[in-house]
This record gives sequence, C-alpha cells and structure tokens, in this order.
Amino acid sequence: MYPLMSSIISAFADEYARWSSNAAIYLPKGRPPQPGELFVQSDLANTIQYMVDAEAAAGGDRLDGLQAARDAFYKGDIASRILTFHREHGGLLSAEDLASYRTPVEKPVIAAFDGFELCTPRPWCQGPSMIQALRIADQLDLRSLPHNSVAYIHRLTEALKIAFADRDRYFGDPDHVDVPLDRLLSREHAAQAAARIDLSRATVAEGVSGRETVTLDTSYVCVVDRDGNVFSATPSDVSMDTPVIPGTGIHILCLCRRSRRQRLFRHAQRRLDGHPRHPRNRHMPIVPRFAILGGPRPSLVGGPGEKAAPDAEPCHRSV
Repeated sequence: MYPLMSSIISAFADEYARWSSNAAIYLPKGRPPQPGELFVQSDLANTIQYMVDAEAAAGGDRLDGLQAARDAFYKGDIASRILTFHREHGGLLSAEDLASYRTPVEKPVIAAFDGFELCTPRPWCQGPSMIQALRIADQLDLRSLPHNSVAYIHRLTEALKIAFADRDRYFGDPDHVDVPLDRLLSREHAAQAAARIDLSRATVAEGVSGRETVTLDTSYVCVVDRDGNVFSATPSDVSMDTPVIPGTGIHILCLCRRSRRQRLFRHAQRRLDGHPRHPRNRHMPIVPRFAILGGPRPSLVGGPGEKAAPDAEPCHRSV
C-alpha cells in the first residue's frame, strides 16, 4: 500500500464501507490499509488468472488466445457473475450488452514535432489540443528561454489558453460534429494564434462560441440519454462509489436514473439541469492519451501518469 492510495481510502472510508464487498478489500481489519502494509486483492487476481488460463487453453496464435481471454470475460463465468449481480440489484446490463461489446479501433491524429511523431486520439477527447498547443508554443522561441522560467511558463500558458479555447469551441465526437482539425493543427493557425499573445502580460482566457461547457471533473465514461438516464464511471470515483461484484474484484459500472444517491451523479445532475439535450452537449474525456514516436518504439507514452518506454532513448525535455 502506497501513501496516496492509503490517504484516498482513508478520506472516503465511509463510502467504501457502504458495500460489504468493497469493505472486505479496501477496509481489511475494519480500517484503511496503512502505507507499507500488504494490500491483497485475491478475487481480482483470480479473475485475471481465469482469463490467462483461457488464453493458454485456446492454442493457436496470439490473436486466438486474446479472443479466448476476451470471451472469458464478456461471455464466460466472469460475465455470468456480473449479470447475476445486476439482476439481484435491479441493474440494466444484459448478456447481449456484454457479448456484443466491441471497442472501435481508429487511426490516431499524428503530427510531426521536433523530429518526433506525436500521436493522440481523435477530437472526441482533448488529445489533439496537445498538438495545437505545441504548434503555438513552437512559434514563441521557447528554446531560447531557461526551462520553467517566468517567461517560459507565460508563453506556454498562453498557448494552452488558446488551444483549450479552440477545444471548447470546436471539439466533439467526429461522428456528430464537424471538427476543422486540419485548420486547428496547421502551422498557419498556430502562427496567427502566437501573434495574438502578449509576451508581457497574461490575457483572460478566450470565451467559447456561445456554447457553455460542462465540466465533470475527470468524467472518463459518461453518457446521458434523452430520458435523463445517466451512466458514468471515473478512475477516481468508481472504487469508492460503486460495489465490487463478489468473487470477481471488479467494480460494477452503475446505471441509474438521475440518482441522487451517488456523489458523482449528484454532481452530474446539478450541472445538467437546465441544459438542453443536444449532441454537442456531450461529456469529453479530459485525460488525453498520447504516444511520442522517435524510432521503432515509443519514446514516451502518456495518460494518467506518463511513462518512458523501458529501452527508449531520452527524448527532448518536456515543454
């Protein structure tokens, strides 16, 4: 158990205690685990081992094994436990929902920068904003400034303000929203944006085109349908606000009708009341994934905590 996780469990001990299956894992001996103590998640280990065994038994090539592991989760005994728990607690998840789920695979947004290739997801998240901010910052001669000096941070902050203003104005699910991504990521647009930056003073963040943005902290998966049904899970909230399915170590992803029982959903309703249901009023993941390619292997991969590839050459200092 490491200090940060221990402090989070301690701060939300009452929420963890609401579910006996959560308390058994996160409050062993009736209290939060202390830093340095062994933290055991045996049910989760068994779930992962079940998938590993399914892969090993499949034979064939690597893809056959991955498909077997996936089927073990979405169609096998793990799925049965998930569905049983849903039925017992009035959940809406069905066997068809699990069996038919497929994660779409898309081409990333790719841009060259300083000898590297920067890859991010498409503008259904804010990932391309990173490319735009770098394009603008590249116009501001950052390399001539001491790293993290006042002038350096000022220029980078102003570049981010412009990139995020464009994000709020234009970004959305490309299946529903026409996002002028080529223009936003062009060097011409970056030059025009950089020319607007006052190098001697901070500017007020630019407004967005009459469209109010709705922020839900780190809402990584969040959907509201036309009837007001809310589905939401976040990396920081799911373990404390949703029950562990007994015997699996897996947190259920809750479905509710504008429930006031969950802290996250209370927050969601407060922000959504009075907002029209419109395709552009969708929740956007704010944790961008990215990869920086400087050869046959990534030099840096990013998300909630960046990690350099273990055998990568050191890449240029981060701006």
